[in-house]
Amino acid sequence: SPRHANLGDLRNLGCERVSYLPFGYSESSHFVAADSPSGKSPTVPAGDVLFAGGADADRLEYIRALIDAGIRPILFGNSWNRIPWAAPFYHGFISIEDQRYLVSRVPSCLVLVRRANRDGHSMRSYEIPAMGGCMITEDTPDHRSMFGEDGVSTRYFTTTDELVIQTRRLLDNPALRVELAAESRRRITAGRNRYADRLESMLASGD
Repeated sequence: SPRHANLGDLRNLGCERVSYLPFGYSESSHFVAADSPSGKSPTVPAGDVLFAGGADADRLEYIRALIDAGIRPILFGNSWNRIPWAAPFYHGFISIEDQRYLVSRVPSCLVLVRRANRDGHSMRSYEIPAMGGCMITEDTPDHRSMFGEDGVSTRYFTTTDELVIQTRRLLDNPALRVELAAESRRRITAGRNRYADRLESMLASGD
């Protein structure tokens, strides 16, 4: 399971062998893009923070806090267009090619976990740094294990106020954004975090 929260549940249901296996990234999809493969680079939307993911109920307060603080989100994914105050910042769905191009070209990328799944990290936790993005990251034990303390390779937040403060710090410091993006990418790509590595772990666990 990619989440610690349900390991005990799985054991209680009778699973004899239960282990934690985090998400990862694909070398062939998640890398820093110099240009669009088609030669037609997508337009980088005007905005400060990119978020690609569904409009889950527990995510709304964070996006609303950014907007209320005058920080412009760039939203991709399900249902944002159905929320009147979020719709002006909605840009539809995004292909992996365009995502790869945009992630390293926007000021920052927001990483939220899915609380409905009791996640401690998400697929974006690996994909964004692999693609060269500067992250502002929901503070969880999984993320701390991956990225170190605050300011080492990402900036963390727990509350909406902290999100606004940390985002402004990144927006005001381009050099810091470059530094954090480089260190988070190093941490992810230098470790055994590819999906091929996850498959090897799965196969080894069956020995």
